[in-house]
Amino acid sequence: MELEREAAAFGVPLEAEESPDIEVWDEHRDALNWWFEIKDLLRWTPSPIGPYCEGLDVPAVECDARMRSKAFTPTDYAKVRLIAATVATHFNERLTQK
Repeated sequence: MELEREAAAFGVPLEAEESPDIEVWDEHRDALNWWFEIKDLLRWTPSPIGPYCEGLDVPAVECDARMRSKAFTPTDYAKVRLIAATVATHFNERLTQK
């Protein structure tokens, strides 16, 4: 069920019979789970061709982590930044291909 919600949030259609087997290495699990908690904290800017993703709103992420007493390592933070940059690049490439 969680996979379907995540896929829908990113506009990725899943076939009803499709059940992807995704392996996440333990060393990346904390960062990936953190990303799923903060993925709504991306910054967007209007542009003539559609919304442009500026990337992660770092002050909002810091505030969110502090308010939830979220413990994280610098390595997890770097991984979350990488995920966010990859997602932003994906959205922006789709925008320019329209």
